[in-house]
Order: sequence, then C-alpha cells, then structure tokens
Amino acid sequence: ARLVVGAGLAANPPATPGVADFALASLEDGTTSRDALAIADQFAQLGADFAASTSRDASMLYVDALSAQFPAALALLADVALNPAFPAAEIERARRSRLAGIVAAREDPDSLADAAFRRALYGPDQPFGQTSLGTEASIKRIDADMLKAFWQRRFHPGNAALVVVGAID
Repeated sequence: ARLVVGAGLAANPPATPGVADFALASLEDGTTSRDALAIADQFAQLGADFAASTSRDASMLYVDALSAQFPAALALLADVALNPAFPAAEIERARRSRLAGIVAAREDPDSLADAAFRRALYGPDQPFGQTSLGTEASIKRIDADMLKAFWQRRFHPGNAALVVVGAID
C-alpha cells in the first residue's frame, strides 16, 4: 500500500525549507500509542516493509506485506499517518542528523551540483530550488509545533490517496 499525500517539497513554507521532509520522517518516530521501537518491531513481526519518502510534489508512506498480514500492516500504517506524537527527544536527534547531512552535502560534489542546478532552474526562493533537507537556519528553527502544524495542514483525507495493489479483499 502507498499513502500519497500532497506534502512534498512544494508544500514547504518559504521560511522553513525542509519542514515537509522533516515532518514525514518524524511520523515514524512515534505515535500516541507506540514509540519508534514498537513501530519498527510490529512491522518486523508482520514481515512487512515500511518506508517513507518525500518527492517534489508528494510525501509517501509505503507498506508492503503478505496478504494475510495486510490488514494489520495497514492498521499500523494508519496509526503512523494519523496519530504522530512528534516526541521532543526524537526531534532533537533528527535535527542533529539533518544538520550533519547538510554539512556533509556541502562536501559532496554531486550534492553541490544538484543544489546549484535546482537553484539555477527554479530559483533559490522557490521550494523546488531547495534541497529536501532544508537549510541550517530552517532546521534549527523547526520545532515540534511547526512539525505538527505542517502535518495538520497536509495530512488529511482530502489531500491524500491510498493506493493498494495485490491479492487484497
């Protein structure tokens, strides 16, 4: 199953590039009923693969499971998408990781070329002209309230599609 939400790079507010990807990644850090370890353990017990990604136009949550395990895997995916907790400790861990990623990207020729190309093609003030990680300044500003506000604005049924294929009744 794929949950596709209109919450990609284009949805980043101008003052906080990177918030879309940060918010999506934070969904798997815990829900109101499960912490990150419980989420990972339950997907593993189901033999299900879970992933999340952000593209230019959308954020996607993926779950792949055998038909017999699909209802439980889909319920777990729903919990992740609908009930994020945005735990402070996980946000701080993710912030440090993102800041390290931004520093590392400055030393990677491919990342530098991609960033320069995006800025030249779309303009530095356009969401597509920025990387999914955001900037050091924006990542330092993003907090749990901003992540939750972004999630509330973007993660709702009118802005999402659930795509399911396979032997599912």
